[in-house]
Amino acid sequence: MVLAARMKKLFDTYKIQYRVYPHKRINRLQQIVELLNIEAKSVLTTQLLVDKQGLLLAIYPLSKKIDFTKLKLQLERNLIAVSAIEVNRVFSDCEAGCWPPIGQSYGLDIIIDPSIKQNKLVYFSSGSYTSTVQMHVDDYLYLNLRAKQLDFTAALDENSDDYIEPKTQILDGLDLPELPPIALQILQLSVGSQNSVQDLVEIVSQDKLIQQQIMLYTQLPFVQNQSQTAANNVQEIVEHVLGFDMVSHIALGVAAGRVFSQQQPATEYVEFWRHAFYAAAYAQRITQLVAPELRLDPAISYLAGLFHNFGLLLFSQLFKPEYALLKKWMQANPKVSIAVLEKRLLGMGRAFNIVRAGHARLGEWLLHNWRLPESICEIAREHHSLTYKGKYASYVQIIQIANQLLREDGIGDGSSGGINEQLLESLGLNASQVIDAVTNIRTGALSLDQMAAALTNQ
Repeated sequence: MVLAARMKKLFDTYKIQYRVYPHKRINRLQQIVELLNIEAKSVLTTQLLVDKQGLLLAIYPLSKKIDFTKLKLQLERNLIAVSAIEVNRVFSDCEAGCWPPIGQSYGLDIIIDPSIKQNKLVYFSSGSYTSTVQMHVDDYLYLNLRAKQLDFTAALDENSDDYIEPKTQILDGLDLPELPPIALQILQLSVGSQNSVQDLVEIVSQDKLIQQQIMLYTQLPFVQNQSQTAANNVQEIVEHVLGFDMVSHIALGVAAGRVFSQQQPATEYVEFWRHAFYAAAYAQRITQLVAPELRLDPAISYLAGLFHNFGLLLFSQLFKPEYALLKKWMQANPKVSIAVLEKRLLGMGRAFNIVRAGHARLGEWLLHNWRLPESICEIAREHHSLTYKGKYASYVQIIQIANQLLREDGIGDGSSGGINEQLLESLGLNASQVIDAVTNIRTGALSLDQMAAALTNQ
């Protein structure tokens, strides 16, 4: 795809002149600045917002961020950001996470930061990660005559801890891994407006390792106990045993994990995935205990369990000396949380800002860069925080409980001091409920161990 279909139709209708720059696949708008040697202020970015009055597309330069206080004063509306999954559904003819600053084609009201008029040319997403649109600013504004021009932005503060796309001042210049094509296909399918079982089956059928992982997961006792159907192939598993979300999440996790498979010692890689698979299964099972009352989705907990420690994989790849030292400290201090040990690496050269943020924040940046759902990114960022009160707080607490249970089993970092009672109370649970819930997972540990071992034999 060179240009999103609805966007091209709009350009053709208005007879607008534009140029499309094809380029290598990029994951962040900031890379366009470097690739085309242009200023950030000439690159347009977007944020889809919502309140009780409906959706609103905010368009502004990459060199700025939304000032929500200004926005509220200007519009007298309490607007909040729309989740990435919902935005992908609006921009359904674009690649997941690749949203153009074109609202008319998608039936959206628009506000534009007037500072873009300082540019002669503007650049923006084509709806694809492999091309960028260049257009004269007058032509762009002509396309958006009905848009309101409002001063609703502020300059980016490089010293602030605000979430920007995603911490480019730290990540720029780093060799960030990209998702494999099959993972991108699964992600695109899982955030689409319609879940196609047949499409998922076709994608999974291309990959023997993913099929093997899914079959091993169905052998877990708690999965077999919940299913009344014996399944012999992927289609039956999707339709009658695990469902679309669980199969797509297992497939996505395995496909994404391959990015690091050649970067890790085999034994260490197995241990990482052993922890990830156990954490995912524990989190899913615990979520099932409270899902009806708290309106939680066990599939989200499973995916968060798989991905919440991916920051460690990236840290180990980018900063090998610092990571080697961190591992030694973890071995020497088995009862100290890794989040605490990371702080002791401060001041060690290039890794300073990464380590200061911690592997949890690094994982969030990576997952955001991969355009994973907002929920998974935020859970990864907060999985060590006992004070987080955001909208995914229950999921974060479940991941923390899962990790505490795993420490009791000798899996993971930190002390084995039992389950935090405050976490249990916040979810309306008690220790015996949680331990009983994961007993079947422990008895079926062989399947999880096999899933982890299989990832080193690709």
